[in-house]
Amino acid sequence: MQMGYHQSKKWLDALGVKMSGFDLSNILKLCELAGIDPQKINAVHIAGSNGKGSTCAFLESILREQGHRTMLYTSPHLLEPTERIKVNGGDISQKKFAQLTGFFRQIIEKNNLQPSQFEVLTAMAYRHAIDERIEILVAETGLGGRLDATNVLSPKVCAITSISLEHTEYLGETIGQIAFEKAGIIKQGSVVVVAKSNAGMEAISQEALRKNAKMVVCHWEVVSSTDKGNEFNLILPQGLRGIKMKMIGAYQCENAAVAAAACIALREKGIDVSDSSIRNGILRSFWAGRLDVVKKNPLLVFDAAHNPQGWETLRGSLLLFKYKKLIAVFGAMRDKDIAAAKGLLGEADELILTKFDSARAADPEEILGIIGKGDIFIPVEKALAQAQSRAGKDGLVLVCGSIYLLGDAYRAIGKKKSTSNVNGRVNFH
Repeated sequence: MQMGYHQSKKWLDALGVKMSGFDLSNILKLCELAGIDPQKINAVHIAGSNGKGSTCAFLESILREQGHRTMLYTSPHLLEPTERIKVNGGDISQKKFAQLTGFFRQIIEKNNLQPSQFEVLTAMAYRHAIDERIEILVAETGLGGRLDATNVLSPKVCAITSISLEHTEYLGETIGQIAFEKAGIIKQGSVVVVAKSNAGMEAISQEALRKNAKMVVCHWEVVSSTDKGNEFNLILPQGLRGIKMKMIGAYQCENAAVAAAACIALREKGIDVSDSSIRNGILRSFWAGRLDVVKKNPLLVFDAAHNPQGWETLRGSLLLFKYKKLIAVFGAMRDKDIAAAKGLLGEADELILTKFDSARAADPEEILGIIGKGDIFIPVEKALAQAQSRAGKDGLVLVCGSIYLLGDAYRAIGKKKSTSNVNGRVNFH
């Protein structure tokens, strides 16, 4: 079935988001009917509450630096769904995206299936990986892990990034329960990489033991962290000193350390990854929307932190910047623990509340009732203009609360953000 790009986006959006009754039956059926054996795709699988997108970006960049033909599959997207599927650092073309959508629409309608948007996008990514003869797929889970649509792969190595309380209505109300769901990506006899500080360590180690999987706990130390980037030393599973990156925020050292440790684990599985590729891949890596300095005078910083741990980490990262006045622009999903953002938003001299283009977005009036302060400006473009006007040349405008807010924010400033992880460059078109 032939479809144009915009038609394909509209059809995918109509499939909707599945937030209950999770199982793997739809993705397995889609793969079977599309001639995909996901178990044969050479993959690294990443789950976690925070940092999994950045970890995926570091990991893919390292593998590409080594010369491997890579695919990166992540979610959600900032501006266009083509961002979710990257081959060798570049987004899938709109033409190919539309072709794959049409291919799966025909399968779905012929067989009376009712998959979610994410299940179809995942099947599209796996089909594209086969078509493009990808050597290594780096795949990020969507929600959880155990019953996530991505979890039909059979990776030799997986990694679980920082665990925190999120999506508690779906994943469980404790760190242990959430970690159990994330650890569902661990496969029999595989390797799982975690950071030494992971709050879900107990549940992850229990699942690794049950699956007879080797658990690699990585240790690192931050050497320096400035508004120009970070430097850290990897201590375990291998000593590697003076690793530098352009991405800012000390927390990125943990994400990069997990990615480096995953590559060392891949090396032990027979996949070539040199120390120099680890260094250069991390140095050249970029992931949009993470402490992203979009412009100066005033400083305009976009960050995708969207849960309590993320907001507190972002709060600490404000120390990296010099400014006379902080104006925060905030919007969030209704299902988030918005009250947990009080600490971060309390740092702001002035707070602007807005609403982005999503049916799941919280109304600013609701946020105001929770936070207790703020002026409301809708749409996001108006909120940004107001914030920049109030900040003055020496101020900082921080846009945060949801990745969906950032998508609208990038559009609002009239610049299309390139999210391609190529050569560590931030490109505007």
